[in-house]
Amino acid sequence: MDVGETSENLDRGATRATDVLLALCTFGAALVVRTLTWPAVLTADGIRLVGPDAHYHLRRIVWTVENFPKVLTRDFYVSFPNGGEPIWTPFFEQAIALVAWLSVGPGDATGVERLAVWVPPLLGSATVAATFLLGRRFFGRRVGLIAALFVCLLPPPIHYSQIGFVDHHAAVALLVTGLLAAQLAFVSAGQPSLRTPIVLGTAIGASLLVWPGTLLQVGLAQGLMVLLVASAADAQTAARRAADAAVAHGVAFLLVAPFAIGRTWAAWGDISPLVLSGFQPIWLGLPAISFGACAIAWRSATGQTGR
Repeated sequence: MDVGETSENLDRGATRATDVLLALCTFGAALVVRTLTWPAVLTADGIRLVGPDAHYHLRRIVWTVENFPKVLTRDFYVSFPNGGEPIWTPFFEQAIALVAWLSVGPGDATGVERLAVWVPPLLGSATVAATFLLGRRFFGRRVGLIAALFVCLLPPPIHYSQIGFVDHHAAVALLVTGLLAAQLAFVSAGQPSLRTPIVLGTAIGASLLVWPGTLLQVGLAQGLMVLLVASAADAQTAARRAADAAVAHGVAFLLVAPFAIGRTWAAWGDISPLVLSGFQPIWLGLPAISFGACAIAWRSATGQTGR
């Protein structure tokens, strides 16, 4: 290795270290902002949650810790007297319950509460740091810092990720940020790589599993894939892009289908975009087949083999 290569490696390492430090700073600043109200949450009289929905999320978390690994689905505390099932999926509560089960254990509801109230600000702060890293990678450090500053200080992100607001919104924001990063990576991918569509499909599936309402963001990602295929300069490029889009939808389908196919809701039926149902597998499976068919047709027309 010559002197030039050594200097270049040192510069690259210094740049990476600076970015890591800035990401940690944005995380810390966001955490401070989101925990300023901690005296109103961690009171001498016990935990005071923020928002009405937080109480039910915490009920599902505590119930899961006490009955681990069972999940509270049909709840007779809902829709008296026959009971009902909340429209949001249980994965957010399951993740917190797993951490609480391992660290606090059953029989200590107060300990579970004290752990759970810190999850939203941690997720919100991670979203701010992820926003910086996303902006830094695709648009430069200055853009990343400005974007992170907005997410750090704007009232809506603060509200939904403040301490005590135990709800899935903070997790959804982080997952959608990851989905946006996966989309940008998909668009800017140079050499064909199977990893890029797999990551995008994983981001799509994870977002829908935590909250079916992210179908709006997923729809934007799907529209982007259609535009990329339609704007290809030649059939070979179109075939590659269509194949990648098929892989992304296939991965998302495989993640969502086991939890959605066969689900029946008393109020929503078997196929509804409002809840996790047979709708999402159809929404993901049909584009996977369509993109795949287009890729095969274009490759056959051009004699292309492989990706």
